Amino acid sequence: ARPFSELALVTAAMVDWADETISFGEHKNEKKGKSRTIYLVPEMVALLKRLAEKYPTGLLFRNSKGHVW
Repeated sequence: ARPFSELALVTAAMVDWADETISFGEHKNEKKGKSRTIYLVPEMVALLKRLAEKYPTGLLFRNSKGHVW
């Protein structure tokens, strides 16, 4: 995954907890009928769950001051 153009924009609503994936509604290949899905390893699912509890709305990945990147 691209760190600043994709992961920095992840919200809790984008994560499919059952399938352990992140789906992007808007992606550069959307016009071609393709979607962008990131498959998560168990460690990333655990991290995202902790972040989603802390930030249930808005972007998940934030700096040390709690501000979005």
